[in-house]
Amino acid sequence: MENLDITIDDLKQIGFVSGVFLDDVLKNLKFAVAHQPELNNRDILIEMARQDFDNYEGLYSLKN
Repeated sequence: MENLDITIDDLKQIGFVSGVFLDDVLKNLKFAVAHQPELNNRDILIEMARQDFDNYEGLYSLKN
């Protein structure tokens, strides 16, 4: 991942799989870092990705 202090492997280790949702999470992380460079820290980015995952899971369960 260009310019991010996190890798796709880091995201896969916390439960992400390749696909549209992973792409959306990466876009969100890149957007956040572009606007707030201090967020470009591996631990912060992993926590942000986990929050995106939790938010997605919550929305998904409400639809089913």
